[in-house]
Amino acid sequence: MLRALGASRAMSAGDGLFGILGAVAAGSLLAAGVAIGLSPLSPIGPVRPVYPSPGIAVDPAVLGFGLLVLIGGLAAAAALLARRQAPGRARLQRARTSRGSSLARLAAGSGAPVSAVAGVRFALEPGRGRTAVPVRSAMSGAVLAVLIVVATLTFGSGLSTLVSHPALYGWDWNYAITSPNADVPPQALSLLASDRAVAAWSGVIFANAQVDGLTVPVMVAGTHARVTPPLLSGHPLEADNQIVLGVRTARSTARRWSSSGFGPA
Repeated sequence: MLRALGASRAMSAGDGLFGILGAVAAGSLLAAGVAIGLSPLSPIGPVRPVYPSPGIAVDPAVLGFGLLVLIGGLAAAAALLARRQAPGRARLQRARTSRGSSLARLAAGSGAPVSAVAGVRFALEPGRGRTAVPVRSAMSGAVLAVLIVVATLTFGSGLSTLVSHPALYGWDWNYAITSPNADVPPQALSLLASDRAVAAWSGVIFANAQVDGLTVPVMVAGTHARVTPPLLSGHPLEADNQIVLGVRTARSTARRWSSSGFGPA
């Protein structure tokens, strides 16, 4: 009717687009509000009891970027769909016969029960005219929602398992106490030494060092430390002039020695 009254294709597409854009903006703002409201529930795991500020947290970078992605992405998708579904000129419109769903025709040709064929048609055929429904969009949205839920649960389960088992990422100790400076208070050392719940402990310093011209992160520890990262080969530190290299650092150092024409004896 709008096209018959002289409205352009852009006008007929925008007629039903403003409500969708408003819903997108309202839904995105609601999602940001829900995220802020649920922020006191994080972080989870063993970090939560010692987290300094467990109250409401607002991350402008994450929320701002998320709002831009939601509003911009969904608005662009809605505009594209509205543009594609906008009617052409009334005098050029022709009635098109729909062949229906190929799966429905396959089910009917294979001798499936009438109820099964009717169910497939109801699920997959969009219909015609005013009764047409966006079947493909609805099914794609449902599949995408299921994929997002499965991916989120899988990632969350894997991350929780990784965080709760430090040995999986190379640390064979249960807890690490960090200090903003390199000095550990003597009171902490005495408490660790006298606590029956602590089986063993060792102090380390995280820093950067150069090994044969290659800058690598290092852990400075004392000799005969009781708690050390697991060693794949070799032996723990037994003297002050010894170093334990990681696999990648050792390979890179070996390549440098090889290219220089000399190597360790």
